[in-house]
Amino acid sequence: ARALSGAADAWLAETRAMYRSLGDAAADALGVERPCGSAFLFVDVAQVLDERGLRGFLEDCADDGLLLAPGDHFGPFPGHVRVCFT
Repeated sequence: ARALSGAADAWLAETRAMYRSLGDAAADALGVERPCGSAFLFVDVAQVLDERGLRGFLEDCADDGLLLAPGDHFGPFPGHVRVCFT
């Protein structure tokens, strides 16, 4: 009830600004388009895939401590990975 009465407005504004800043910084660092909303970037990695395909790429990333999601689990993004920037 408090959230619906406006008590969370300041928190929400602050959080939106923080997510926008994080998303813009992550996109700029990766050289991809800035997000229009959400907490994820979809990065096209098709050009760097070897004969093992996206699965091999994801395994290599995991071995280096970077956990990504395959883009095709979220729509028609077969050569993409989903990066959470939050």
